[in-house]
Order: sequence, then structure tokens, then C-alpha cells
Amino acid sequence: MKKTDIDFLNFGIKTIDLQHQKFFYLLNEIKMYTLTGEDNTTILEIIDQLEAYTQYHFETENRIMTRIGFPDIDEHLKQHDLFINKIEEFRITYTYKSETLSLQMLSFLQKWFLVHIPEYDNQYVEYIKERRL
Repeated sequence: MKKTDIDFLNFGIKTIDLQHQKFFYLLNEIKMYTLTGEDNTTILEIIDQLEAYTQYHFETENRIMTRIGFPDIDEHLKQHDLFINKIEEFRITYTYKSETLSLQMLSFLQKWFLVHIPEYDNQYVEYIKERRL
């Protein structure tokens, strides 16, 4: 089987893995927008999708971390708050018709993809695995 760019996001928790794949899809959407410069409504649609993603994905993670008694839940939730605030900033920036918004979004989402998911999310997954042993 061929490995993909997002195989490192597969933690073995189907719901979380599917949601991380959705994030990867949104990251690719903003990359394509940045490259093609499609009409401005596209970026608003991406912001809307990111906002929806934060609601269901962060709720899912919060529920899992609470259920397992994850000791670093507060730090993890601070990361989620940072993401939510950033999406709100993107929405405000959009209203001012910023020409650099897509680049700002791409930079932030790439960092989240490369740091938060493999580091922060992996912490609670490892905690789950340790408790199963």
C-alpha cells in the first residue's frame, strides 16, 4: 500500500483520523486558492468550513480527552482556543479585503498541520494507548 502525505495523521481512532483528513483537504483548498487567486467568495467558503470544522472536531477531541481523563486537557484546549480566535481574525481580515489573507491562512494552517496535530493530538492518543496496555 502506498503511503500518503497524511499517513502520519492516522492515529487509529477512525473519527479523529477522518476529521484530520478533512483538515488536510481544507489546507489543500487554501493552497489552491493561493495559487489560482479564484474569486473572493472561495476564501469566505473556506473560512466557513474551517469554522464548522473547529466546532465538530474540537468537540470530539474534548469529549475523548474528558472521557479518558487526559491530564493535559487544559493545555490542549488552549491550543483549540488559539485556533478558534485565528479563524475569527481571518473572518475580520476578509471583511477588509486583505490581499494577503490567503497567505496568512496558508501559513497558519500549515503550522497547525505540522505542529499541533502530530505533537498535541498525538499526546492524548499516546495516553490512550498507554492506558490500554
